[in-house]
Amino acid sequence: MESSAEKNNQMILQENDNLVSVATLRVYDNRVAEMPLVTTRHGHRGHGMCRVLVDELEKNLVQLGAEKLVLPSLPTTVEMWTNNFKFSHMPDDERPKLLQLHYLLVWA
Repeated sequence: MESSAEKNNQMILQENDNLVSVATLRVYDNRVAEMPLVTTRHGHRGHGMCRVLVDELEKNLVQLGAEKLVLPSLPTTVEMWTNNFKFSHMPDDERPKLLQLHYLLVWA
C-alpha cells in the first residue's frame, strides 16, 4: 500500500546484464528516505559493490533534497553499517518526528 506522501523505489546495480546489488527505498515528503532492504549477491560480496550502490543512492537523494537516510537494521548488522558505511544510531528524540511520516518502521 502506498500513501500519497510515500514513494517506493528500487535501485539496482548491474554488471552487464547480471544483478549485483539491489536496494528498496521509500521516500517521504522528499525529506526522509528509508532503505528497508539492501542486499548483494553472494559472489559479489566483499568487493565494495554495496558501497557503490549506497554511494549512488546518497548522491541521488541529495539531488532530491533529502535530509536523512534511515536504515532499519538487524542487531547483527548494526556494526557493519556504522563502521563501514558511517551510518549512526538514530537519537530517541528523533524517532517520534519520523514516525509522523506515515508508515516508517523503526526497530529498537
